[in-house]
Amino acid sequence: MTFTTRHCGYVTLTLLTAMTPALHAACSDPPAPRVIWVGCDKQHADLRGADLRDAILSRSNFSAADLRKAQLSGADLNFATLDQAQLDEARLEEAKLISASLVGASLRQALLKDASLDRANLNGTNLTEAQLSGASLYQARIEDADLSAATVRNSNLSQSSLRRSRLSSADLSQSNLSSSILEQAKLDHAQLIAANLEKAALRGADLTAADLTKARLVGANLDNTTLTNALLDKAQWVDRRLCRDQSVGQCR
Repeated sequence: MTFTTRHCGYVTLTLLTAMTPALHAACSDPPAPRVIWVGCDKQHADLRGADLRDAILSRSNFSAADLRKAQLSGADLNFATLDQAQLDEARLEEAKLISASLVGASLRQALLKDASLDRANLNGTNLTEAQLSGASLYQARIEDADLSAATVRNSNLSQSSLRRSRLSSADLSQSNLSSSILEQAKLDHAQLIAANLEKAALRGADLTAADLTKARLVGANLDNTTLTNALLDKAQWVDRRLCRDQSVGQCR
């Protein structure tokens, strides 16, 4: 019985010792998968190609950090600051960036499939050719941003603000853009097939040659919107009319 008691105590002590580093992870710990950097100052840090998969990085400051080609899949970046950070070609699949700030950040060709960016601030970001399919950007601020040729299929952008943003040749097919603000946005040659644009504000937007086949535009504001050569086959118009096949530039 004495041996058993000592053995159990040894096991307990061993387990507590093994758990201590995880419970008291320091900001000085090197980058690694599942590292815990909470509220850390990583401004201007060189983290190019770093493996930070499933890391806990919430409320940390990565302003102007170099995270090009970094592995951040599944990472928790909720409430983190990444203003002016370099994230070109970074992998952020299923990453959590709720209420994160990425003002002026560069995410060219970044992979953000199924990422959570609800209420994030992406004003002035460069997201050209980024992959955002399945991402959630509910109430996100994405003003004056560049999403040219980005893939944003089947994503949630409901109530998001994309004023003056460039979405030329972007693919937003089957995405939810209901009640979003797209005033003066550039959407020329964009794919908006079966997109939900109900009650969207599109005043002054450029939809030249955009494909709005089967899109829903009920209650949308299209004042001064350019629809030259836009495809509207079977789209549901602002007044709930169903546009005829081969409707180009206007709902027929």
